Amino acid sequence: MASLDPSDDVTSSGSSSDDDGSNSKPSNGGTGELASLSETFSFGDRRRKVPCLAAGWFLACISGCIYPAMAFVWARIFEVLGTDPTAPDFMEGVRTQAFVFLGLGGLSFVSMTVQNTLLEIAAAEMTVSLKTRWFDALLRMDMAYYDLKDVAGTASLISVQAAKYNKGVGRKLGEGIQFFITLIGGFAYALYASWRTTLITLTVVPFMAGSAWFMLKVTQGQTSRSTKNYEEAGSIVYTTVSSIKTVLSLNACRTMLNKYKQATSKAYRAAVGFIPWIGLANGSVMASFLLSYVLLTLFGVYLLYDAV
Repeated sequence: MASLDPSDDVTSSGSSSDDDGSNSKPSNGGTGELASLSETFSFGDRRRKVPCLAAGWFLACISGCIYPAMAFVWARIFEVLGTDPTAPDFMEGVRTQAFVFLGLGGLSFVSMTVQNTLLEIAAAEMTVSLKTRWFDALLRMDMAYYDLKDVAGTASLISVQAAKYNKGVGRKLGEGIQFFITLIGGFAYALYASWRTTLITLTVVPFMAGSAWFMLKVTQGQTSRSTKNYEEAGSIVYTTVSSIKTVLSLNACRTMLNKYKQATSKAYRAAVGFIPWIGLANGSVMASFLLSYVLLTLFGVYLLYDAV
């Protein structure tokens, strides 16, 4: 996330225009440095967000441990079902495993519910603070800033980016911690259960990672392009509505409508043009998973043949 100070991209040009009266554009084109981790979480009241974030991340770790535990219990169920059904303790073992599954499901429901609730509260607190500080920085700008920058487009862009920020520092971050713990725990249990099968599966991981990276890049490109194009459409709408008397006096309604149609058509073409790439990315992810199934099936057949 770039700095909130809107003057970062106009400081140099504003000073030059004051000195020689020139009307030059910003030299850096509005580019800025990415925010650090501490700056990303600097928004909001610490008394509310810190306890929510800490408890939410802790519950995310608990939720991440549940899935490897379920894999262990699932393996135990197959062991119980593989015993003699006429044994006196057969139903007792099935009943015990059923209650264990019920307990894990209840724990997962409670932990994930409270986890998402706390993280969404913290994310909402930080997002409101982000918007407030951005608007406060906007009001402190010099008049030359509004001559150089399209404030309407920036307002449309900050709304989209604030929604992404809310999702990223809230539910998405919690899910990232949860799935990371699940990944570590899953690999640990897999190596404990059958290290040879795990090594066979690891040979497909580069293909899975490559296809996932490709899909991530494609979806990120689609989002950034559509956001940029709809920023232009939002600017046209804001300009038309704020200057509606001028537009009506000049009989320019059709002209502004055509501009809006061109902007939305540009966004539509950008979105449609990426659909084949998104399909290819999704197909690559599915193919990488199917490849792991093929290798595991062949390895299982080999083990059965070797045992015979």
